[in-house]
Amino acid sequence: MRRGTGGWAGIAVVLAAVGLLAGPASAAPSPPVVPAATYMADVTAASRALTKVGSVLNGADSIDALVAVVPRARRAVNRFDRRMYAVSRYRVADPAMNRQRGRLAAAAPPVTDVLTRYLDAVLQRDQQAMMTLSAAVTRRSAAFSAAGQTS
Repeated sequence: MRRGTGGWAGIAVVLAAVGLLAGPASAAPSPPVVPAATYMADVTAASRALTKVGSVLNGADSIDALVAVVPRARRAVNRFDRRMYAVSRYRVADPAMNRQRGRLAAAAPPVTDVLTRYLDAVLQRDQQAMMTLSAAVTRRSAAFSAAGQTS
């Protein structure tokens, strides 16, 4: 057995496995293009989920009632987040619609974040945090809505 060539071959295999010998990095594949109907279905479902969060929370008339509806509200927030994550992972062929898609995809994570923090504050019965976060929910929801406006 020859030590010299076997060692280098093993190193070459290891380097190739970690991508060091693969040559220049290729560009990341571009996201798939989906039909406008797919985009509209995702955005409609996300908007309905966001509306559901508001209606569930607005239907509560006490802190105990708010705590009781947190699981339903959290499921709606999760539906919103899943749909908007899907929207962020593709493109739409129509340039104007794709720009809108990009704006909505960028505006969605802050909405999910603030709603999640608000629901956490409700569970902790932290009324000061709830008041502060309520204003943030309003601002971020308005920003999401504005992102959906065509220009």
